[in-house]
This record gives sequence, structure tokens and C-alpha cells, in this order.
Amino acid sequence: MGFARRTLAVLATLACLGLPPMIGQPAAAATGELITNGTFGAGSAGWNWPAQMGTENCCANPPGGYPNAFAHPNGSGGYLAAWQNIANAPSGTYTLRGKINSSGGAQSVWIQADNGVFEGRYCLSSPSNTASWITVSCTFNFTAGNTLHVAIVALNSAPTAWGWVTFDDLSLTGTGGGGESPPYDLATYLIRADGANGPVYHTSTGENMQLQSSAGRYYQAKNAHWEELWADSTYIYRFRDTSDANTWYGLYRNGGAIQGDPWIHRFVSPGYTLTRTPYIKVYNKNGCSAANGWGTDSSQISFTQYYQTWTSQAGITLNNVIRLQAKHLYNGSLNLWEDYYYAKGYGLVAFYGYDYRFPGSAPIFQGWIDATTGTTPVREGICTPA
Repeated sequence: MGFARRTLAVLATLACLGLPPMIGQPAAAATGELITNGTFGAGSAGWNWPAQMGTENCCANPPGGYPNAFAHPNGSGGYLAAWQNIANAPSGTYTLRGKINSSGGAQSVWIQADNGVFEGRYCLSSPSNTASWITVSCTFNFTAGNTLHVAIVALNSAPTAWGWVTFDDLSLTGTGGGGESPPYDLATYLIRADGANGPVYHTSTGENMQLQSSAGRYYQAKNAHWEELWADSTYIYRFRDTSDANTWYGLYRNGGAIQGDPWIHRFVSPGYTLTRTPYIKVYNKNGCSAANGWGTDSSQISFTQYYQTWTSQAGITLNNVIRLQAKHLYNGSLNLWEDYYYAKGYGLVAFYGYDYRFPGSAPIFQGWIDATTGTTPVREGICTPA
């Protein structure tokens, strides 16, 4: 877990104890609606429109009534995107929502928030070719002073020519500097709850990180390595972790019969603790043969603190950050301590490991976010026996 795979053998070598510096900042006030003319009731006002896009008063039957926005792809390539700049947005966590519809087939439509560069996305809704009106959304953290655009987007590749897509009821709201109340939905911190990829960021350990979504599961990608997580209405689950160079391990329940283990309850408040004993299976990446390290591993996972704002040791400030603490059973005592910091919409942004047997020193391993840009990680492939 964390920025590198910790097998029981590695945990046995931990030798130091320390505390990471924490810097808190006061929260800003709640933020109201930031989009101008998000219902398109004022026609095209407030938006920048390319060819093949605009507003209309017929044809699409939007749920809230006309007008709505449209795009008519001509198949010439690239994308069609109308956008507007959100000026002077305060730091905070924001949710972008809207309604979309299309003629189906090859169409692909979504909404996004970005930094003024089309590919510099803070978040985007899952691209869809829905043939009926649906509501989509995505959530992201934003730091004041950066550029913030919202855009409505349609694919314009050759197969989409002469189809259509429509948009309505765009909204961008948030809480500047935090403002969440317990119990917290950890699915929005450890992973995401909107089916989208998270932002790419870089860490002090030299890793490019990103939460990547695929088929209902999330992968905390760290360069080529990754950890696999997902959620239901009760738990956050963990399964495979490929962070070792030559092996990967999986967490199982029911004595190793079922893939994935409940790592923590989904809706919790600070002070919560879960004692857990997953069954671990370890495999060699080359050939998928069994490796050393099979058996149970007892630990306690605690939700220790929520921060409206939190600043990493590199000076990166994020909103809505939680700290989890894992105490591992080693030689009969819960004396191995790991702190995880998760930012809403980002995933894991800091990690510190300690050993209770050696108090008074620095962490034996640590890492933290040091840049909010980086190269998109490409996950390595592994085989997975039953």
C-alpha cells in the first residue's frame, strides 16, 4: 500500500518514528452558482461558440423546456466545444453538472472543467452516446489564481457526421476551501464517485500519480504500478497491488476464496476504527507462479482527521483532505504505523511510515504531492489467477 509495496518482510525492517509537518489554512465561504447562462435561457450569451454549435428552440425536448445548446458534428475531426471562463473562482471543491442527450450511435458527448487548455482537464463526465436526456457530473479541487473554464463537448470524428448532441442546465457550484460535514463519503477521497479519471500529479518520490477508472473499479496508478480499489454502499474494497518490481499481491476475504477485501467503511467520521484480517496471496509477475508471503495480515485502519485545507511539504495546498492511519500487527503488537493522506477527487497525495519501536526519529519512508501536473501513468499488465 502507499507509494511502494510493503510486504511483511519489508515491514519488519522499518526503523524510525516521526511526524510530518502539517500546515492548515482557514476555509473560505461557500460558493454559489458560477456559470453564466447555464440554462441557455439567454440564448448564446456568456459562451464562446465554434461552428456547428449554438442554441435552439426546437427538436430535442429538454426536460426543463427550451432553449438548449446543440452540436452538429460534420465529421471533419477533433472536437466541438463551447466554453466560458469562470473568473476569480476561490480555492475549493467544485461540482460541475449538466444534462446531455444525443442521436446515439457513434456520438460521444460530455462536459468538462479545464485550465484553459482543452486537454488540461480538472474533471470531465464520462463520455456518453446516450439517446435520452441524462444528468452527468464531475467533481474537482481548484486553487485560486489558476484559469478555470467549463466546456460542453462533442466528438467530431468521421463516424459522427450528421448526428447531433444537445446540452442543458449547466451548473458549477462548490464550497471554497472545504465545508464538508461528517460522516464523510470516503469513495470521493480514496477513489472517485463519478466514474471519471482524476487529475495527473507528481510526487516527491518521483512518481506520476492518477486515479484511473475502468469498468467500475479505480486504479491508483503510480507510474506503471497501481493499486486496485472500488466501493459499494457499505465499504471501500482493495484487491491487487503491483508496487513491487517482481511480484504483486492481492487481498482476499473468506479465507482467500473471494477477490477483494473491505478496507474501510465508506461513510465514516473521525475517530472510526476498523480491525481487519485479510488473506493475502502473492504472485510473481513473470509467469503468475505463487511467491512467498501468503497468509493473513491483521491491521487496524482508523479515520483520524479531516482538513478543510492541507498543504504538502512541497507547498501544494489542496482542499478537503483526510488522514487515515494503519497499524500493522508485527511480532504480536500493532507497532507499525502508516499515515495516508487522501484529497477529494485526487486520491493518495501523501504517505508516511513509522515504527513504534524506535520513537523520536523521522519516518522511514515518506512521499507527498509536489506538482499538480505530470505525465499520465500507463498501468502495467499482470495475470491474475482465481
